[in-house]
Amino acid sequence: MDVPEKKTEKVEDYFRRLRRKKVQLSQEYQGVSRDHVRIVLERIGRFTPDMVDCVWCLLNDDFPSLFSNPAGLKISHGAGVAHIACYVGILLRGKKKLDREGRDYWLKPLRELGAIEPVTFDSKQGAFIKGHVPKSPNCAYRLEESFLKLLKAAQAVDFAKSCEQWISEEEKRGRLRVLLDSQSLAAEEGGGSQHEKLIKQSIIVYAKNFLPEYSVLYEDYSDGARISKDDEARLKAARVSITLGDVWPDVTLHNPVNDSLWFIEAVTSDGEVDAQKWEGLRNICLSAGRSWRVRRQHIQIGRSSLRDKGRTKTCTLDPESGSVRIPLKNS
Repeated sequence: MDVPEKKTEKVEDYFRRLRRKKVQLSQEYQGVSRDHVRIVLERIGRFTPDMVDCVWCLLNDDFPSLFSNPAGLKISHGAGVAHIACYVGILLRGKKKLDREGRDYWLKPLRELGAIEPVTFDSKQGAFIKGHVPKSPNCAYRLEESFLKLLKAAQAVDFAKSCEQWISEEEKRGRLRVLLDSQSLAAEEGGGSQHEKLIKQSIIVYAKNFLPEYSVLYEDYSDGARISKDDEARLKAARVSITLGDVWPDVTLHNPVNDSLWFIEAVTSDGEVDAQKWEGLRNICLSAGRSWRVRRQHIQIGRSSLRDKGRTKTCTLDPESGSVRIPLKNS
């Protein structure tokens, strides 16, 4: 397989050159085809074309690693965000590289699920080490070993059982992540009201672990009084308009895959969300061109860091007809 012509050849230029040369990709890497990738991702509820192609990239044990002096290592041993973005966007699709800022949609869900793991290329050792070294330019990702085994079992007669077992193990790891996130927040010192702290908890603990496919459009601590231009840009891109006269959700999240919204109301006292609030949320939804579907949910979080029994009240807004499944692992 071709390697970069010189150390100064940019990653984008390298993949453009391979595209021009019409380099033929294998039908399988490590005994796994793209159909196998699709089958597994559909089974675990993480299927998108971008995620399929990202996994396909990280399976490649033919192309050389693009880090300096990789000593025979391959892309499958570890690939940086730029490497994956160029492989998928340029080599596979013949277009420009994937938007780096979009990695929250094509890498983050895989990482949070445990399908890929962070690594860093250590140039002194000539090898990848587990975890990301802060501020290192050599941070990368590779397929997690148990997930690779699951991909290889996609056509096995006991695939369903293997998949259930993998998901079960991941749920255990997921519960541990929730616990660690909660403990980390409780240990942090900082100002702000109880309400502000609970809003942060609802994002860092709840949304991070149970809504990995959603990204935060806006978090409101003051009824829209301090909305920034970046906030406005994110809301506009998701076709959401909230004015100072509207009801402001404490947190507004967006799922770009099915174009749905998720609102979180964080309260530090007992009581339901009142009718005016519900009507305000409904109006935001309808004005954004979505249909209105509601599932109420009461979640207690942050007992260790808040004296009050903090809870979040959430609802989903789905652009399509039909109910929306709330992806809680534990209730």
